[in-house]
Order: sequence, then structure tokens, then C-alpha cells
Amino acid sequence: MTDIQTLTKEKIKLDEPGLYDVIFLNDSITTMEFVVKVLKQIYGKTPEQAQNITVRIHEDGQGIVGSYTHEVAEQKGIETTLAARQENFPLQVKSRSSDGSQTLCQREPASHRVRATIYPRGN
Repeated sequence: MTDIQTLTKEKIKLDEPGLYDVIFLNDSITTMEFVVKVLKQIYGKTPEQAQNITVRIHEDGQGIVGSYTHEVAEQKGIETTLAARQENFPLQVKSRSSDGSQTLCQREPASHRVRATIYPRGN
């Protein structure tokens, strides 16, 4: 009698990291000029893109400024918040997964109050 052996290979499929939308919230104090400057400097937007995004934020009350991996979205949010606080603007930044399954409130830089909360997105 012949022994037959079966070899099994496992294929591991690695998913691409999920993207997070960085969202600016409109307020009555942060200037449009500051938002345009931040979009160009931190988010690499062209002057035209920055102006269009800023107008959308102003008209809609909030707007997605870019989609990045979790770590990059968080870092850009922190950089934006730091820049805003240095110029005494209350600009609020939040991140949410692009599929909308969770929202992350942006942390204040260490020099400010720290708060971070995850809210499940309700329908």
C-alpha cells in the first residue's frame, strides 16, 4: 500500500490599510485665508484646490480635506490643530474612516487639553 500525503499551502491575503477622511469644521473665527494656507502647507493642495475646499467648508459647515491612512490622518490633524492654536484660531479637525464606520475626534496637541473619543456612526 502506498502512502499519499497531501500538502496544503495557506495564502494570507493582506488588506490594504483603511483610509480616514480628515474633516474641517467651519467656525465664525478661523479665517478662510488661514484654512487655505493650511491646506496648501500641510495637505499639499494647489491654491485652486485649497480655495475650492475652503469655500465648501464655509458653505456646508464642514468638508473633507483629504483621505489618508489612520496614522497620516491623525498626524495631519494634529499639525493642523497646532497651527490653528498658535494663531489663536479654534479650528476643529476630526477624522473618520472613509467607510463611515467610526469617527475619531481629533486630539488636542500635548500642550493643550487632551481628549480623544471614538463614536460609532449611527444611521
